Parts: sequence; C-alpha cells; structure tokens
Amino acid sequence: MSGDFGDRNDGRLSRGLRRREKLLSAALRVAERSGVTEVGHRSVARESGVSPGAVSYHFPDRTMLLKALLRYAATQSDAKTSELVLEEPDRLGILAALVADASSHGRRRALVEYEFALLAVRYTNLGRPPGTGWRRLLFTTLDEMAVEPWAAQRAADEVEGIRFRALTGSERLTAYDVRARIKQILDPQGRRR
Repeated sequence: MSGDFGDRNDGRLSRGLRRREKLLSAALRVAERSGVTEVGHRSVARESGVSPGAVSYHFPDRTMLLKALLRYAATQSDAKTSELVLEEPDRLGILAALVADASSHGRRRALVEYEFALLAVRYTNLGRPPGTGWRRLLFTTLDEMAVEPWAAQRAADEVEGIRFRALTGSERLTAYDVRARIKQILDPQGRRR
C-alpha cells in the first residue's frame, strides 16, 4: 500500500517539476520578446496558457519568479555552451560564432543575458547571472591562445566589447570576421602564425 502512495507522490512531483519548467520556459520567451521588466505572473500565465494562480503557486512573488528564471537561463546558457564545445573542438570557432550570433538570430537571448547580468549585480539576492558558460569558454580559449600573459584579459575585454557592439548595433557580423579580429587582438604583431 505504501508503494502506491510513493508512486502517486512521485507522479505529482514530476508533474509539478514539468509545470515549473514550462512556466520558466514561457518566462524566458517573454523576457526575450519584451524584456525582463515585462516578466510577471500575468505575462507568464498568458504565455504558457495557465492561470496566474498556477504561476503564483510555483513562484509566490515576482522576486522568486525572477530568481528561478535567472537560474533557469544560466543553466540553459551553460548547457548550450557545453554542448557546442562537445560538438566542435575548435573553441575559437565557437567563440566567434557566439559573438556573431549576437548580431543576428541570437540577439534576443544575448540581450536577456545582459539584462540578467545587470539585474543580478543590482539585486544581489537574485543569484548569479547567466552566461558563465560563455565566460568560461571565453577565458579558457583566450588563455590558451594569448602570446603575452596580460593579452588574454585584454582580449576578453575586447571580445566582450565586440559582442556588445554586435548586440546593440545594426551591423551583422560573420564568425569568420570575428575570428580574424580575435586573432588580431591576441597577436597584434602577427608573431604567431
């Protein structure tokens, strides 16, 4: 008899976890489309096709919703970066593609990551911002390629700047162009061929 009760609770728990993920996925879509300021119980309920009460059940207030969304977005970002690294051994190519992606179809996601980063800095109780997989890829790739010890940090700052300009500008970048620029940043004298 107790086995039936445990199975019933496990089923309820897994349904609750699936519902929670569905709500966070909807919240991320709202954030990508309209910005983080538009993420709230009603907008998430509308996006996911449930009642605002269902959203409130999982996230009693907006702060809890944003905290969960921040963690969810960070996990999604880290998973995407890890998947790319496993699929493609050319980390510089991946880095260049991610920067170029911010100027095209990946713009909305990159914008949300920047918004979350700023929000997490402003409200430290929200947790870590997404994009740590991106930063880990950025620093490990540049550390390995830098000619001078200080060049990796300088290059990381410049690549972040390129990504931000790609994100906020109207110019579309190609991975090829970004890759060439990163190589030039790392070795401005052309010492490494």
